[in-house]
Amino acid sequence: MLVASVEPARLRIRLEAYAPGPLAARINGKTLKATDFSADKGFQEIVIPIPGGAMRAGENKLELLAKGTALVDGRRRSFAIDWMRLEPSARGGALLKVSPSPKPAPAAQGTLFERPQAPANWTNPSVASVLTSLYPSSHHVQSDAAKLSDSITMVSEVYQHAGFKTASFITNSFVSPQFGFDQGWDLTVNKDYLADSDEGKAAAVFAAASDWIAKNHDERFFLYIQTIDPHVPYDPPAKYIEMYDPKPYDGQVKNEETAGLLVQVNRSKVYLTERDKERVKALYDGEVTCHDTELAHFLAKMHDLGLDENTIMVVVADHGEEFGEHGQWGHGHSVYQSLLHVPLIFRWPGVISAGARIDPVVSIIDIEPTVLEATGVPAPAQLEGRSLMGFMRGDWPRGPYVAFSEWKSLSRVIRAHDWKLTLQTFSPPALYDLRNDPDEQKKLDSAEHPIAQRYLRTLIGQFLGTPDPAHWLAPAESTTASPEKHELHEEKQTMTPELCRQLTALGYVVAECKGDSP
Repeated sequence: MLVASVEPARLRIRLEAYAPGPLAARINGKTLKATDFSADKGFQEIVIPIPGGAMRAGENKLELLAKGTALVDGRRRSFAIDWMRLEPSARGGALLKVSPSPKPAPAAQGTLFERPQAPANWTNPSVASVLTSLYPSSHHVQSDAAKLSDSITMVSEVYQHAGFKTASFITNSFVSPQFGFDQGWDLTVNKDYLADSDEGKAAAVFAAASDWIAKNHDERFFLYIQTIDPHVPYDPPAKYIEMYDPKPYDGQVKNEETAGLLVQVNRSKVYLTERDKERVKALYDGEVTCHDTELAHFLAKMHDLGLDENTIMVVVADHGEEFGEHGQWGHGHSVYQSLLHVPLIFRWPGVISAGARIDPVVSIIDIEPTVLEATGVPAPAQLEGRSLMGFMRGDWPRGPYVAFSEWKSLSRVIRAHDWKLTLQTFSPPALYDLRNDPDEQKKLDSAEHPIAQRYLRTLIGQFLGTPDPAHWLAPAESTTASPEKHELHEEKQTMTPELCRQLTALGYVVAECKGDSP
């Protein structure tokens, strides 16, 4: 049993007793208070309090002890367990901790998930997963030129069919009609916002989206906004650079050329000095702050239109960014947490708790089923994610709380709380303790952590072996992939020179470009 806290908790078990008598739990050799149960009530829930200090952070040994037995199917048995979960002593919840934010934060008006995981390390597959609730290996958008199949239903199509107005304002050329992302929108705007602007790129995107909302706010609507900052080229307005790097700088880092520069750094053709690295990070931080400032202006406009209490908003990133922690800069080249751990905030004043923080691991493929449940729209059967509304209502869904990520056919990842296992084609499995080693600098000896290794290997093996990732925990004989998923295969987009130019400007090295890559 893996836990993150030594605070008081309780063990909630749904079981059926075969013989009457007491049931006791033993944690790390310490016997807790016994609970009596009846043998004639079928399945029932019991709660066993666990005092503070009985558990330790990390691995714990749990034993269940019963006195009575009965003959069942020719064998002596005490009880059958339907499910079992560990929850904080203050309120119901499986393996999670919810607490108020200690200080005002971007999530002060919403609920922050603390361990969300992206399914991929770059835009195309990750955004496809957000908009379809399918893993990359299911939707097959995994290469530079891969196109989302028309046979896959996007969340925009679900809302459109339900009578919602739909629109998207997108600034990344990968998330464009050329790559199959034009399905289900009444209006889709995909625009190159890379031109210099005193206000920053996000200002133009949010302004366009705000104008559309102002015209359509009297109807039910679904709006998707894909901003491009923070993203190379790192080129925020000067006032935001000065916030993080007020010192004079005359080095090789040029704001508008950071995309090409970092490609050359990753190829070991250019080397950054410590001052250069400081500058690159300041430019990125400046873009983050500029973006957050414009998001605040957008929220203010939503408030002015009276949309606060009847609009659910999700703030998420499709991937993270590396800054040399493992010798690489940017994204799309590894499965370290700097690329897979992303922010995830749900905001719905009056419905979703303000300032709450939710601890379990979740995936951003869970966004679609969550917003569909919140808005009362039936979810398609194809979805591989699950709704997170239970976490935010206090009616916690069952575990296990794990998330899976992948990078083409090269790497597979499973994260369970702060344990992470990476399976790679050309390297041995790597086990990490993210609590004590968040930057993943030390691969653990799995022999020293047999329980964590066995737990992660078992679950990822079950996931990789299932024909239907939507029900990966179901018994094999009851699980079959839908015919639509059997028919899916990678579709490719013909790369035009203009599309190559746009992607190159964003720092992507696109194999299909003919001589246009940096």
